[in-house]
Amino acid sequence: MQWLADDLRSSELFRMDLPMFASRLERDAHARKLRDEVMRRMDGDVLERYGEERAAAAGIRPVFSLPFSANPEPVLGDTCIVSWLPARQGKVRAHGDQVRLRIGGRVFSWPAEIARVVEALSGEPATLADLAARTGFERSTLRKWLIRLLDDGLISVSDL
Repeated sequence: MQWLADDLRSSELFRMDLPMFASRLERDAHARKLRDEVMRRMDGDVLERYGEERAAAAGIRPVFSLPFSANPEPVLGDTCIVSWLPARQGKVRAHGDQVRLRIGGRVFSWPAEIARVVEALSGEPATLADLAARTGFERSTLRKWLIRLLDDGLISVSDL
């Protein structure tokens, strides 16, 4: 429950000094406020928030996608295999005309349309052709987004 304790630290109430030397009534009132704040945070989304926090903290396995990652302008063919590297799939959140993903202790920010690529990559590895079919992107656009994710260290690419 460390993640809940970390979340509660964002509350001013939990950062206040405890009224240890106050009257019994004041201590009881403060204890009720603390309990109410904990219960407010234990809402219906608590398990989803827990999963997001675990994904945000989970590491990303380093995998070298040679020769693709070593080339400043990698050429991704239709049959190359693309794999999502993070151990957990984080949740992509809209933020204006951008999307953000907290994963591996980092925050990634991209144009909103890349969310379709990230969603298509959750699960089994896929070829570029399969990903184009799943996302509806033209292959040239998809290649651009995959190279961005490769540069960010979130995918691996290999030849079939």
